[in-house]
Amino acid sequence: NEASEREKRLEIKIKRIQSEYEADIHKLENTIYSHRN
Repeated sequence: NEASEREKRLEIKIKRIQSEYEADIHKLENTIYSHRN
């Protein structure tokens, strides 16, 4: 049905945002780490 389709799309969108967010955090951590040394 339509509600579960929308939920699925939302879930995919959230997962994509999450992985982009985690990638940014890794970049930040690498930057901080390289500045510390």
